[in-house]
Amino acid sequence: MAAEYLVWSSSLVTGIPEIDAQHRGLIEKVNGIYAAMTAGHEVKALLAELMVHTHAHFRFEETLMSRARYPGLKNHMLSHQALLARAQLQLDAYFNGEASPIALAKFISRAVVDHIKESDLAYVPYVAGGAAGKQTA
Repeated sequence: MAAEYLVWSSSLVTGIPEIDAQHRGLIEKVNGIYAAMTAGHEVKALLAELMVHTHAHFRFEETLMSRARYPGLKNHMLSHQALLARAQLQLDAYFNGEASPIALAKFISRAVVDHIKESDLAYVPYVAGGAAGKQTA
């Protein structure tokens, strides 16, 4: 088996089992895409699957944040929209021959890791601990 392109690490752990499982799933999909690319295989279906999985993951996160009354929900939703838009631009560039497979893999891996570390970890205290315990009336 080829080496992993992205490696799950403790710096990505939210402590929310469902979210961590979904994040691990995203990383596994990125690794599968990278392995297929480096082996010269067609990756269009894998990329489409990654986008579907990412959309579903974002909806799940947004539901949890809404239930927890996370005060950063609106901005987090905007970051999801922006990330999906950037991903679509990168995919279009790749399929139009304007971006290399490696450039696409680098974009996807950075996007996944950066989003988890910079955005997702911010909502953890609200979702894991419940917003009621974090807010004052």
